[in-house]
Amino acid sequence: MSITQKILEHAVLILRDPLFIAKHRLHPRAFTRRRKLPFERIVGTLVHLVRNSLQIVCNRLGEHFDLDEPASKQAFSQARTKLSYSCFQELNDLALQAFYQEDQNGLWKGRRIIAADGSTIRLPESADTVAHFGRYNCGDKVEDNSRPVIARLSEFTDAVSGMVVSAALLPMALGEETIAEDQVKLLTEKMRSWGQKNLLYIYDRGYPSKKFILLHKQLEVDCVFRIPSGFNKQIDSFVASGEVDGVIQLYDEAHNWRIAVYELTSGEKEILLTSLVEVAEFSYEELFSAYGARWRASEEGYKRQKVQFEIQNWATENTMGVLQEFWAMIYVTNIVAISCYELEGPSIPGIYPKKRLNRSVLFGSLRDDVLKTLGGELSPEHFMKKFRKLADRAKVPVKPGRQFSRKGVGKPKRFIPIPRVC
Repeated sequence: MSITQKILEHAVLILRDPLFIAKHRLHPRAFTRRRKLPFERIVGTLVHLVRNSLQIVCNRLGEHFDLDEPASKQAFSQARTKLSYSCFQELNDLALQAFYQEDQNGLWKGRRIIAADGSTIRLPESADTVAHFGRYNCGDKVEDNSRPVIARLSEFTDAVSGMVVSAALLPMALGEETIAEDQVKLLTEKMRSWGQKNLLYIYDRGYPSKKFILLHKQLEVDCVFRIPSGFNKQIDSFVASGEVDGVIQLYDEAHNWRIAVYELTSGEKEILLTSLVEVAEFSYEELFSAYGARWRASEEGYKRQKVQFEIQNWATENTMGVLQEFWAMIYVTNIVAISCYELEGPSIPGIYPKKRLNRSVLFGSLRDDVLKTLGGELSPEHFMKKFRKLADRAKVPVKPGRQFSRKGVGKPKRFIPIPRVC
């Protein structure tokens, strides 16, 4: 039995467990009777990702579950107000736990590569979202009521499987490093409880600080930071010397750090600071290959969430609804990632599969089946059979060493993918 099938079977059972329902409902008497919109159908619909008119969604629910008369959009909106977003968080943690307790193949040099990155996301405007997340600071000359409601998004992604192992949606006023500091502590504890002992965190230029770098030594995990020029005089001196790979003592004499410098095609120098000081085990080329995996995991992951999953096309106007849809999206993203991982294998830096699955095609084709599975109308075994059959026709070749020119970065584009927002 595949890991995905086990995860879905457990989800189908737990969504009908009275203890689980009681734990994640916001009102003590909610979901105590079987009606048109029981607990599992509300959860399944949100996992399905509501992107149409609510009445259209309710009509589809009636078709899926053979209801004599579909529920009204007012009934659906009222029912979801009784559900906590913590339901999706627990479902996601259970899926991650099931995956990592069984998988030991997606390792690079015996380490689990986890890439961190931040982004921003636009939210629907209401008194509730403004009070919780705040408005974006557009400058002193911009009126307060015309500033958009923006949230800070922070995700840690498994660079080999593409799974989002930690996520946070918080007010824009909080910085990426502040959010990541709490995330890395909690995530390290969770991953170790799931049997993942050797962790390697990879960060872009927005994260380095003395406090945050040394935190990884305290947690006894490895890390790779891309360092901006001017961050540290000792590092700048090493780069100015012309050396491209070496070990130095930084901050204190108890710890050695390795610096690797690579000149990009643009002429800019990419500077990495890492705890992986063993040159014989981690070569210069392998180090930059591992750092390069961050792009596909994090940057492409955000693009998939915003463009393909249309996360900014909200079907709610309040904070609880936003958090419901966000965590439901994280859950279904990981279900798709695990399913694809089982069929195409791990994408270990330097050892990539010859073909990858088109995740957009797979999710678009099977999103109704996800709803039916969680709603109990389709067995997880049947779902996996349909998934494998469709996956055979959704493979695209991988082109090793493929690069894209950065000459057009920052310049107007002829065609721009514009997702529907709010």
